[in-house]
Amino acid sequence: MFHFSGPRERMQTRMNKLESPHDFSRLWSPLASMAELELDSTPLFPAFSGESDYLGLRQGAGIFRVRWEGGGGMLHLMLAPALRFFFKLDGRYGLSVSGDTFRTGGSSPALVCGPYVPEMHSVRLSLSASPPGQVNELLVFVLPWAWLGERGLPAEKWPAGLLTEALDPVLQGKVRGLAAWMDRPEVAAEVLSLRVEALLLSIVADLIEQRGATDSVAVMPAEQSRLQMLKDFLDSGDADDMQLADIARHAGSNVSTLQSRFRRVFGKTICEYLRESRLRRVAERIEREGISIGLAAELAGYSSQGNFSTAFRRCFGVSPGQVKAGVARVGEAWP
Repeated sequence: MFHFSGPRERMQTRMNKLESPHDFSRLWSPLASMAELELDSTPLFPAFSGESDYLGLRQGAGIFRVRWEGGGGMLHLMLAPALRFFFKLDGRYGLSVSGDTFRTGGSSPALVCGPYVPEMHSVRLSLSASPPGQVNELLVFVLPWAWLGERGLPAEKWPAGLLTEALDPVLQGKVRGLAAWMDRPEVAAEVLSLRVEALLLSIVADLIEQRGATDSVAVMPAEQSRLQMLKDFLDSGDADDMQLADIARHAGSNVSTLQSRFRRVFGKTICEYLRESRLRRVAERIEREGISIGLAAELAGYSSQGNFSTAFRRCFGVSPGQVKAGVARVGEAWP
């Protein structure tokens, strides 16, 4: 466990070699008051490196970025009260915010917005071991009450678990543009803060506008938890042969309300998500067990191998044959 204290206006931590969990925890010092890494059974730290950067803005707001290679464990962070946007830009790792786990779709860029929590709270990152050369990158917007209040943003009413597994290209470009400004040490601090805060406000406005265009009522934490349970149920395979009405009854809701809330939180309909979930599961079996393309198509619910291959390529960007031959990995193109 590693505890941190002290001013955080601008902090940079770079390590060419991470020798221990203690070293890895130090990368997170600008973001967390405490960090603890729980290793899995095959730690690979001596081979990897990492770096982090924190830019403090007005009223306690800030931007934190961390990049690392490797992984293999669960990182526990203790965070101060704030609203946080977690942008997963590159790599393979999972996020769990305040006890709710959000699967971020392998290596695809993703966004998780945790609810505003008025007390110290925990965040967990599930780190999958990755080979040398694969860089994981996470960008975090830290927005405390004072910053939000001055701008009229009701943090306590922000929907919990805001998740977009495939970030809008325009939004993704803005987020990466903001990250690029943090690589400009030659820019004067006051100018850099203005540039970054302008982009930050633009990104937050986009998120509010996107959600506001389709959401008349916010999804509250309890409902978010129920929707996450439904998402896990869809991933389990138990719903593969169920009709939408049966799924709604299982969730204790009607079809229209459930569809609307599910799409609001996860960015796609229940049927779209279930279709992709079945493809993900058979993709894993092709990659790990080498099952035949015919069996994979059947398990995914396709009577035609041709239709299955088309859907598979549309979902992952590679064909099932390429995955079976070992020339492509679905994990690198997870939806």
